[in-house]
Amino acid sequence: MITPPRDPWLILPSWRSVTSDRRFQVYDRIDLEAFLRLFKFDYRLISGWRDLLAPTDPVGRFTDDDVIETIAWRLSTRELVIREPRKGQKGPPAGGGGGQNGNNRRPPDKGEHDEPPPVTPEIPEKKLDWIEVHLIPLPPKWSSKTCKAYPDKPTCTAYPYERFSADVTDGHKDSRLDGNGSARYDQIPAGVCEWQFTNFFDAVEKALKPAPAVANAKSIAGPPHPPPVTYTVDLSVQKPLLTLKHNDLCELEIQVLPQNTVVDDYRIEIKRASGGQWLTLANAREMKPWTAKIAGKFKLRGVAEINGSAVSSVEQDVEVQFPSYNQIILDSDVIARTDLAWNRTQADCTTYQPKCLEYGFWIYLNTTADCYQFGRMVQGQLVEPLKGADVVLGLRPPDQPANPSPTDPGATYAVASFHAHPTVEYLKPFFPQFERDVGPSPGDEQADREDAVPGVIYDYVDSPAGSGTIPYGHPTNAPAKLYRSKAIDRRPTP
Repeated sequence: MITPPRDPWLILPSWRSVTSDRRFQVYDRIDLEAFLRLFKFDYRLISGWRDLLAPTDPVGRFTDDDVIETIAWRLSTRELVIREPRKGQKGPPAGGGGGQNGNNRRPPDKGEHDEPPPVTPEIPEKKLDWIEVHLIPLPPKWSSKTCKAYPDKPTCTAYPYERFSADVTDGHKDSRLDGNGSARYDQIPAGVCEWQFTNFFDAVEKALKPAPAVANAKSIAGPPHPPPVTYTVDLSVQKPLLTLKHNDLCELEIQVLPQNTVVDDYRIEIKRASGGQWLTLANAREMKPWTAKIAGKFKLRGVAEINGSAVSSVEQDVEVQFPSYNQIILDSDVIARTDLAWNRTQADCTTYQPKCLEYGFWIYLNTTADCYQFGRMVQGQLVEPLKGADVVLGLRPPDQPANPSPTDPGATYAVASFHAHPTVEYLKPFFPQFERDVGPSPGDEQADREDAVPGVIYDYVDSPAGSGTIPYGHPTNAPAKLYRSKAIDRRPTP
């Protein structure tokens, strides 16, 4: 513990104190700082201490704690001293003080019991200063925010015995640092000093010249850096062509070279080939498998986060197409639905009603549920045979959603149209010499071409074989089959 000096007491530069002054002989910085903090809330003292530091320190940026810490440091290095006032002086001179008198300035009181001060010749005092330099490597996590105004002496490795050339305020110096990487000059006039470390300066100067000179800059350049590592990212795509529902599984895998590279994160990304932003399919190195749910032409790439940077693979082209006519008609749900429509067509043509009609509906693919679905069964008008039966399904229904994202879980697409041609068994008595064509008509093919989907037609097998026709009176339960409109085999990929 520090026993505080008898009040009043003064803090002032050492050069303003003489040997006859009674000083407060404590030089432990920690104890001094703890003692000075007792006066932290005395604004007059703090203001005086700021004035004391103003000629040499940026006190405008100092907090009160910085001021106390700096004063304690200066006291510990004896740049400042604490002394009692000389006889007849009741307050400190301009620049700071302590105790109750603080920062007061007033002439001494003259009482009849005061002794007159001794008459001594005024000796002009010369203001002297000092400078000390340490040459050390910059700490790896140094910043101006964490650096204190007067930090403790560094403990990291210094540069000993480095040559330097300095213009100090008392003259030019050509010398070397000591074994601790330090040099100090005392009792010098205040002013600006310039310091240049010869080896460092020469090394930097040579490093800026052509490559051969860099070899001499070992003191700052250190060993040569290895060449930067070039990372290669590749995305392996098992199949470039997929089909919704029927061939929709594909394995994707990211590979990074060199092997054993530490990767912070993986991403597999996708976008439409026509444009748009990259979307994340998976935050993973592989997808085994990836199930394609959205039709379209896409770009895929792999991304690896390495050392804080994203490294991308070459873009890969992948097409996800709609199912073909043959894939659609072989589905069990499609077979059941078209058979139902054919049976209704047969049942509606009887001897009591010698007319004809057709049934039809849209065939959808729901990729979310991974199944075919069917629109409302539409019944055409019951007409005379010579007028020709038909069924109107309307334009192709829009997709749901209309513009699905490549990463959506699925969509519903209209992928085909269906209708059944009528029977002719009960028409022979009325038209004994008539016959009709089997399979898709020119009107069917035109409608399918406009809708850009394959047309599925249920109709009889021709009789006789190869004729492409059936005569009126052809048996209702005669063999029948599904025909494909020749206009289109599968809906085009968007």
